Amino acid sequence: LGEFQVKQGRKTLNGLLNAAGEIVLEPQPKTLCIIDENTVELYNNSGSKYKVLDLKSNNLYTFEHYNAQKYGGAITWQRGKGCGVVDINGNIMIPHKYRRLLHRADASYIASNCRNKYGLLDSCGSELIPFKYDYLESSLHPDRFSAKQGEYWFVINRSGQRLSEKRYDYLEGFTENGYAIFGE
Repeated sequence: LGEFQVKQGRKTLNGLLNAAGEIVLEPQPKTLCIIDENTVELYNNSGSKYKVLDLKSNNLYTFEHYNAQKYGGAITWQRGKGCGVVDINGNIMIPHKYRRLLHRADASYIASNCRNKYGLLDSCGSELIPFKYDYLESSLHPDRFSAKQGEYWFVINRSGQRLSEKRYDYLEGFTENGYAIFGE
């Protein structure tokens, strides 16, 4: 796949070519982002409409939401003060009721609810870590998190259990084998 541009006066139109040099997507005033050989993201200038062109099935999926981002087969989107996750067909995976959703490499989501409490959701919206933390931060280790509750930080696992009873003023710099501790 390749992107090409056409100038029309002051406007720049973006189009898409396949490997044979044939036009797959006619030039239009949208920003294109080639994800892989079968998927292209399209944004309008205001950023409020997000489209995904699936070249394999030749379907164009439209999401009328602000700040949508595609991760694998899911799209995280935001409208107003809420966030949710839909699949490529627009089916709701995680309802539009969270203030913040942060996609992780394992397809889970660090989320904050309407009370500004943080927890962890799986890709279908099931709660893995309860929403009781003032802040939750991911690490490079897939099953460890730094969680703030009140004025202290703790190390917790994917189920929300503390890995030690130690409390810290701050935790930072998780790695595969451990973490750096600041302000014990």
